[in-house]
Amino acid sequence: MHFVLLLAVLVSFAATVVAFLLCRKIRDWRLTTLTVLILVLAFQQTYVLLEHRTLPGTVEPASSSWSQASTELVASTMALLMVMVLSSILREREHTERDVRSNSELLSQILRHIPHSVFWKDRNFRFLGCNDNLARLLGFDRPEDLIGKSDFELPSIDPEHAQSYREADREVIRAGHSFINLEEKISQADGTLMDAVTSKVPLRDEKGTAIGVLGIFFDVTERKRAEQALRESQHLYHSLVESLPQCIFRRDRAGHFTFVNQRYCDLHLKAYDQIVGHTIYELYPAEISKRILDSDLGVFETGETFHTVQWLPTRSGKAIRVQVIKTPVRDEQDRTVEVQGVFWDITEQHESEEKLRERDETLAHVTRLTTMGEMVAGIAHEINQPLYAIANFATASSRMLESDEDNTQHRLLEWNREISQQANRAGDILRRLAAFTKKSPVQSVLVDLNHLIRESLELVGLDARRHRVKHQLTLANELPRVQADAIQIQQVLVNLLRNAYEATAHLSSPPHEVSVRSHVMQHNVQISVSDNGPGLPDRDVDKLFETFYTTKPDGMGMGLSIARTIVESHGGKIWAQPNPDQGATFSFLLPIDSGDRHLGN
Repeated sequence: MHFVLLLAVLVSFAATVVAFLLCRKIRDWRLTTLTVLILVLAFQQTYVLLEHRTLPGTVEPASSSWSQASTELVASTMALLMVMVLSSILREREHTERDVRSNSELLSQILRHIPHSVFWKDRNFRFLGCNDNLARLLGFDRPEDLIGKSDFELPSIDPEHAQSYREADREVIRAGHSFINLEEKISQADGTLMDAVTSKVPLRDEKGTAIGVLGIFFDVTERKRAEQALRESQHLYHSLVESLPQCIFRRDRAGHFTFVNQRYCDLHLKAYDQIVGHTIYELYPAEISKRILDSDLGVFETGETFHTVQWLPTRSGKAIRVQVIKTPVRDEQDRTVEVQGVFWDITEQHESEEKLRERDETLAHVTRLTTMGEMVAGIAHEINQPLYAIANFATASSRMLESDEDNTQHRLLEWNREISQQANRAGDILRRLAAFTKKSPVQSVLVDLNHLIRESLELVGLDARRHRVKHQLTLANELPRVQADAIQIQQVLVNLLRNAYEATAHLSSPPHEVSVRSHVMQHNVQISVSDNGPGLPDRDVDKLFETFYTTKPDGMGMGLSIARTIVESHGGKIWAQPNPDQGATFSFLLPIDSGDRHLGN
């Protein structure tokens, strides 16, 4: 009996050890419980057999029957527990297999539709599998056609590229770490090479040993082309901005330079790093910097191109005249993020224009003197009339004083008034002549063109009378004043009036008519001088304002050319056209809103 108990203890201890080892190995409490129940049941059956074993011919005790019944009850309970545990294990395994199938199908769907190429190889660098994208890329119908092949056995891959793939795979397995974003050339089925970015990671077994390679790559050919095109574009832009004779810059909204070309650096005697990232206040005085940044702000707010001409100081101490153009730089959302500007030195051009303007002024002055020379006989007659009247009234006054006639005081006062009026008349004539012939710098003032027309008519009055011209004035009421040089505009009017008078001289009989009209045309004042002369041939209209072109036998061809220069320097326009019935009309426009225009430039 003691021997049986000892044997039962030993079997129980062995079952406990086995259960412990299974627990560590399997790590599943249900399998461990099932194993323990089986061992305990086996122990219990062994114990019952040993304890209740009877010899042949002996009678089994009654207690033995009760013990056997209790043993069968325990065995039935344990069997029920075993069935329950086994049922739980089977349900769990079924769920696990279902999850595995679901995950496997999901993985298959991912591999089938992913735009990248995926593959996995064994330790011998042979394909264990791949997705459809890679199979098509290499010229195969199905991924299964690659299984068991190496890169050297694929017809689309040349040996040189196959060797590079092999070395990369070998290094992944040897080192046991991943290669991420490795740039490679991938051979395609059509014989072309594709730029690809590849990532490779080691495949490991349960012990963590690298047993293969998992790789994925994607096509970056178009990106490479775009990057190459961008580099070429940047190189072209850089070459262009560095070869141009202009200074080029970019500034952000805060006024910091983001780019300047070398010519800009040379002009300011600073290195690139000393300008980019800094503000314009480090280059120019505060007043000039503020004016420049205000124009930048205008480009940011309006998004429009900005043009100006201005004086710009340099670090050499010399101010230069520059032409400036600023344009907006926009991002993908069409927002202005920077201002790009270009400017160039026009100092020499400005000086040449100033010399040309001085020459034009001199030429205009000479032309006025020539005109005055042509009018000298009439001018002498104009002055002789008031002088003759003054002489007559003075002689009569002297005789009156020598006589003893009564009531002389009243008559002398009247004659003195006449002398004063005629003296003022002569003074006005001389004043107009002096102003017309005086050489003076351009003076921009607000001019009443109607008043200027009347003065010009008085200046050429003798010519009008000599040609027996009848004037017709149609002057607009409340005509806006224009910003102009009065002497220059009067020269234009005198030239047009004298030309009109001369045109009517070709008429065989009166009337000789010249009409002068002023009116507002949009934002301009238009002055027109018309005659009823023989008119203009069509072939001559386009040449009338050319230098040295004339239709007069004794003309120099300078009057209308100078008139055009004067009008255009005021921002206006001059032209000629034949009248519908008879004669011709010469017109010119002067802008009303020209207060900020620098005349003569």
